[in-house]
Amino acid sequence: MADFKINGKNVVTQSGIAEPVLASNVTFPAGHVIQVVSITKLDQMSFNTSGGWVTVTGMNTTLPAIQTGSKILVSGVVHFGCILDSNPTGRIRDSIDGLVQLPSGSGQLLGHFGSSYINDGTATYQMFPAPFNFMYTPTTTASRTMSVEVRQGDTHNQTCWINRSVTDATDAWISRGMSTITVTEIAG
Repeated sequence: MADFKINGKNVVTQSGIAEPVLASNVTFPAGHVIQVVSITKLDQMSFNTSGGWVTVTGMNTTLPAIQTGSKILVSGVVHFGCILDSNPTGRIRDSIDGLVQLPSGSGQLLGHFGSSYINDGTATYQMFPAPFNFMYTPTTTASRTMSVEVRQGDTHNQTCWINRSVTDATDAWISRGMSTITVTEIAG
């Protein structure tokens, strides 16, 4: 099949019996999804106050170079397991733009998501989903890696978990979870 052209510019190319390929010079309308990358963490990880901000192992994903004018949509969920006197909070770090879209504050633990302060001694068997969803305009079109960082903000130094409750056993009434980060390029 021959190439499909408009005004002398390739729109679609095809060689032999291969699938047609959209030309790289095609511009998508605003709001169109250009590309999506995602990673899901299935294992567990602990963290506490003494560690400060900790990068979550297995929860980073790389978005290839993007088009000029595109925006980046970051979404996902982290499942926290914590107990009395804990404040699990998370944030997303862009390897180029750093921490973007953080809330303003003075003295508070600032993050993109969290389960809020847990003051319940019976939470030992619970997991708390902490979803996040935000969009921003990157400073450059270069490829970037997005990673998840977490912190237990309370000074009591309780250990928190990702993808499991504090009490973890092989009983059917104790559940485990998974955590995901999805990064989407949206045409600007």
